[in-house]
Amino acid sequence: MDLRTKIKTIRYYLSWKLMFGKKRRHYKRKFNALLSPETHQANIKKLKNKISKKIKRKKKITVYFIAYEKAQWAHQSIYNAMKNDPLFDPKVFVCTAWEREGIEKNATQNLIEFFTNKNMEVVTNLDKKNLPDVIFTARYDLKNVKFNVDLSDAYKKILFCYFSYPWIVEGEEKRVYDFYYNPDEIKYFWKEFVPDINSYNAAKSNPVKENVILSGHPKTDEIYAAPETCSYWKGENTKKIIYAPHWSIYNSVYAKGCFERYYINFLNYLKNHPEVEIVLKPHPMLRKLISDKKLRKDWNVESCITLEEYDNFINEWKNLPNGNIMDNGDYFSLFKSSDAMILDSLSFTAEYMVLNKPMCWCSRQNNEVKFRYYFNRMGNELLDAIDIAFNWEQIEKFIEKISQGKDEKCEKRKAVIEKYLEVNKGHVGEFIKDNIKKDLLG
Repeated sequence: MDLRTKIKTIRYYLSWKLMFGKKRRHYKRKFNALLSPETHQANIKKLKNKISKKIKRKKKITVYFIAYEKAQWAHQSIYNAMKNDPLFDPKVFVCTAWEREGIEKNATQNLIEFFTNKNMEVVTNLDKKNLPDVIFTARYDLKNVKFNVDLSDAYKKILFCYFSYPWIVEGEEKRVYDFYYNPDEIKYFWKEFVPDINSYNAAKSNPVKENVILSGHPKTDEIYAAPETCSYWKGENTKKIIYAPHWSIYNSVYAKGCFERYYINFLNYLKNHPEVEIVLKPHPMLRKLISDKKLRKDWNVESCITLEEYDNFINEWKNLPNGNIMDNGDYFSLFKSSDAMILDSLSFTAEYMVLNKPMCWCSRQNNEVKFRYYFNRMGNELLDAIDIAFNWEQIEKFIEKISQGKDEKCEKRKAVIEKYLEVNKGHVGEFIKDNIKKDLLG
């Protein structure tokens, strides 16, 4: 093992040690055990054998799904598939991320209620005497998660599975894909599931990884299965459009959000066009960025929009007969029942695309070359099937096309959906569950 790899492994190990904050005995012996990939593979084999013996005793496989916040919950269809299989005992492990507490009051309790209202079993502690067999996480870096017990040698006791919650459409490909799919921590995971062929190739580019599985995105199961009605729409014969603004309205070449530029235009348009209905679906961080004085200063948004202006806008918007707002939670029925989306949100670029409905991306950049530069190969192919607006006039033109029932890019969307977004269409959760089951049963 070369020096660079040893240093990375030491940093990885220390991050876990600091994360869980307990002084360890036999430090040197346990550290050396983590240095060897061969030792790690032997440990996975040992854990699988232990689970196999548990199955033979007619006991269920316990699976915990780490839930950080509603917006990052991507494992519902995997949970459902396991709940319907007598071999598994799935539970949601609620451990709110540190940063989330500043965005939403009572974040942990709200998240618990979100899952209990779905009749899902929730746990908030890990019992070190009764650890789960498998943990699913949407983050490889767990340092910002509130664990309540020592997990300093968790990889020796639990099989970890990883599915990164966002669809990666942005950024210089190697840098961004390495961030999500090739950090040091993931090589100690048992399985890594990825949503599309671009992500699969990026994850497999690391020669030491043999645990990557192309599965499709579990969120698509929920999108396809969602009802075509939604209580957020107020009218019956209106054209129904979602406006999904991102939180990144700061002054930077990396910023994507355009909310502060167009929110007054949207409001005035709704007042004058009762035949169009728009539900606002803002990023959960947007109000936090506007309301937090320190964030406003750090991100240089002090001149964009005040909290009073934002709250007045929201109140006026949702009191219109053709305006409403969805703050958080399941948005799949909203997607399914809509006619189009206007957005500057990266994840929704792929998520909404699966329904093959018209989309308009609001660019913060002033030309298409600069705008497309910050998308990867797959992202740019998705953009080919999306309208791109650089000013309000182009956004208004898109809305008028929707009102008239025009859709020139339907076939382009269909082609890119088939290429990237339909892996295991409608049964991603079942595929992942079956993959795990087959491996554990031998």
